[in-house]
Amino acid sequence: TDFMNLEMRIVASGFLEKNPDIDLQLVGEAYVDQSFELMRRNEIDLIIAPLFQGIRDYCDFVEVSENPMYAVMRRDHPLADRETIQFMELYNEHIITRSFTMHRAIQVCCNHLRVDMPPNFEFIRRAGDRNNRMRILNEVSVGQGITFYFQNDIRPLSMRNLVYIPVEGVP
Repeated sequence: TDFMNLEMRIVASGFLEKNPDIDLQLVGEAYVDQSFELMRRNEIDLIIAPLFQGIRDYCDFVEVSENPMYAVMRRDHPLADRETIQFMELYNEHIITRSFTMHRAIQVCCNHLRVDMPPNFEFIRRAGDRNNRMRILNEVSVGQGITFYFQNDIRPLSMRNLVYIPVEGVP
């Protein structure tokens, strides 16, 4: 799926082998809202999803792990030598993302901080295009902008000429 990392899918398959009486379905980020609607109708007992304000507003939740946000940029970017970056320091950067989950996370951050979405925000999402991730990393690697990933998604990335730096000040 788009919204769960490889580690989650591996763990889920092991869980299903040990618990064949449980119906477990991994769905992509496009189905998160529909899943919450099914949960409100008591057709789903439990959802594991990124934590957004909407979830906080109408669901009970338990946070199972921290998943900090990272900024991914070229090694020669002016902020690339920092140990951490404040979210608001990136506000005027050209931000490119393909993930609806990350788009919503940035939107929630901006709402919480009472600022509009960054003026140079570009959300690239084409139905059925599985190469969007590589396309965005290529754009970042040639200096077209920066992107964000959560820590769980950083590990499988090839980072030859890119750096990833933790972002602080993320509500």
